[in-house]
Amino acid sequence: MKKTAFVIFAAAAVCIATVAFSQTNGSIEAEELNYNINTKAASAVGSVVFTKGQDVLKGDRAEGFVDKQITMYGNPVRGDIVSRNATVSASKAVWTADPEVENSDCVEAFGEVKIRQGKVNFLNAPEVKVITGRKVYEAHGGVELLYNNIYAKAADLMRSGEDFRGIKVAKLENRKEKYAISADEIYGKINDKDEVQSAVAHGKVVFDHTDKKGVKGRLFGDKAVYDKKSGNLVVTGNAHGIREDGKTIKADMLVYNEITKLVEAKGNSKITFVTDK
Repeated sequence: MKKTAFVIFAAAAVCIATVAFSQTNGSIEAEELNYNINTKAASAVGSVVFTKGQDVLKGDRAEGFVDKQITMYGNPVRGDIVSRNATVSASKAVWTADPEVENSDCVEAFGEVKIRQGKVNFLNAPEVKVITGRKVYEAHGGVELLYNNIYAKAADLMRSGEDFRGIKVAKLENRKEKYAISADEIYGKINDKDEVQSAVAHGKVVFDHTDKKGVKGRLFGDKAVYDKKSGNLVVTGNAHGIREDGKTIKADMLVYNEITKLVEAKGNSKITFVTDK
């Protein structure tokens, strides 16, 4: 049974008991704990619990420096990130922070990382980095995400404040509005309500949409630019499209409006109707 015993160890004391150590609003509990009061180096084995504020990581083994870095190992490591209303599981988790910098707490997770937020939202990736006090995260190595009706699948996804970026985006889908885009790279701006304000997609752009009558269509191009104010997505560079009813379109520029759900062709446009014989 664990005890909550906050003690100061002399020099490099070793406790072969269930103990806890507290430093700068953080604490470690474990069945076995080693701590050096001079270097602040610590190692822990057995039912390890690391707490920082309201956030908690649990694992089998931990090591590091209690005031700035703790690495947790487990099968798996599990955590509750209360500041994000999220849970996380991974093979390894690393907490780091600068004691002199506010909101610098960072959690990095490795190996089959699974993050859950609420009943629906999730993020899966081999590597994830989150600064818990700010809207900053990175996910690498094959990422799948669902957040408030936005689904994404990409090699890498990053966000830093209002800036976001995706690399080798297989799909970025708005499930509520029923449209999706894929491209080699997508980047842009996002507001405090997590709404995309602007975006640019480069390389092998494919945009899937559905009009108000339920007819599906697909636009292709080398580049696409989205602007929230106008509601327009502008596709250029060998721009062409096809609908499920057989209609094809080609132009210098194709403009999709998310309000009207219509596509407008501009410059050297050509529309072809295909009918069954």
